[in-house]
This record gives sequence, C-alpha cells and structure tokens, in this order.
Amino acid sequence: MTPKIQQNVVSRNGNRVQSVSRSNRGAINHTTAALMLGFAAVTMVGALGFFYLQQVVHTASQSTDVRELESRITDLKEKQRVIELQGAQIRSLKNVENDVEKMNLVPTEKVSYLAPINDDRVAMVVNK
Repeated sequence: MTPKIQQNVVSRNGNRVQSVSRSNRGAINHTTAALMLGFAAVTMVGALGFFYLQQVVHTASQSTDVRELESRITDLKEKQRVIELQGAQIRSLKNVENDVEKMNLVPTEKVSYLAPINDDRVAMVVNK
C-alpha cells in the first residue's frame, strides 16, 4: 500500500483545503471488507428470521381456521341427523294415518295402478 500523501491546497478565495491523494480514495482494506461481510451476515440472519417467524404465524393461524371448520362440520352433521329424523317422523305410517283422519279422507276399496308396458305406452292395472 502506498502511504497517504496530504496536500495543502489554497483555493482562489483564500480558504485552505486538505485533500488526500486520489490513490487512497475509495480503497477497500481489511477492516472495510470485514465490516461489509458482517453487515451482510446480520442482514441475511435478520431476513431468514423474519421469514421463519412469518411462516410460524401463518401456520398457527391456519390451524385455528382448521379447528373452526372441524367444529362447524360437527355442528352441521348434527343438524343433518336431526333433519333426517324429522323427515322420517313426518313420513312415518302413523303420521300419514293421523293426517288421513284429520283431512276427513275415506279409505279406498279398489286401487288402480299405472304400470308401464313399453317406453311409449302405459297400462292401468285394476285389482278386484
């Protein structure tokens, strides 16, 4: 390395200015390189730490959402079971017989059924 050469320069208006020779300006020495490498390492560790924390928080929030959805599924399955039971009760033979009496319907003596013969014709079957 070359030694620093200082020059005392007097400007036209009488101010004294010290300048360092152009050969040392912007030179990268051991200390500057070590500081730059240290700063880069700290920046990388900080960025990776931030990324890790972001992933942990995201995963935790997703597990909360999953628990809420599982709870909702359980509630909906219970409602489905209740509705199926209500439908079975409504369609039960006892309820149909009670509805027949409430509507003052008369039981039939002769039943007629329509039975398909082919795709385009229908026949009536009469039970006697």
